[in-house]
Amino acid sequence: MVSMSPAPQASEVAADPDIPRWQVGFAPDALPDTPSLTLGQRRVLQGCVQLFAEQGFSGSSVRDIAAASGLQPASLYNHFASKDAMLHTLMLIGHEHHADQILRAVLASSGAAEEQMRSLVSAHVRVHCEYSRLALVVNREEAFLAPDVRHQIAAIRDRSGKITSDIVERGARAGAFTPVGPQATMLALAGLGLDAARWFPYQSDISVDELASNYALLALRMLGVR
Repeated sequence: MVSMSPAPQASEVAADPDIPRWQVGFAPDALPDTPSLTLGQRRVLQGCVQLFAEQGFSGSSVRDIAAASGLQPASLYNHFASKDAMLHTLMLIGHEHHADQILRAVLASSGAAEEQMRSLVSAHVRVHCEYSRLALVVNREEAFLAPDVRHQIAAIRDRSGKITSDIVERGARAGAFTPVGPQATMLALAGLGLDAARWFPYQSDISVDELASNYALLALRMLGVR
């Protein structure tokens, strides 16, 4: 059984050779493609994503972010108006990329509810593994967003949730799925990705392909597919 204990911080990994290191091919500061951002903005956000995941938004000062980005504190404001704007941008990047990836996966699969769910969960898990620290930030730090920004993020998340619930409902009507409870099932499916974001980067004995495939199978079994 894979341990679900809290993931070590990057500083702990560097200092203690006994702590597992990140999987080859996965970077702690990884972000999806951001063509709308300048190189300087992306550099700042890469510093933010590590700090916010390790010590939280409120525990990360502008000086901390500047140091992580290799910049002077005053120069951060050449790229973002405020620390709040940095978090806002990370939230949008994370949620929009996730929504885009699961929609693409579903559209590329067959029309059968079972195959669409398999593709959706695989994409959901992949995003959380490939951008694990970003996933932790967007799931943990929402409370620090301004109300209008929270509404913006909620609309993106609701769009993703609607795709999932539509597949579950369609599969149930067709007799392919027999979920124990729709709300509990939706929460459990969402939790698969966040759990993977916490521990996957430190595992050396499972690939993202294998994990995504296994989690998709587990999701189908939660829905009553045997």
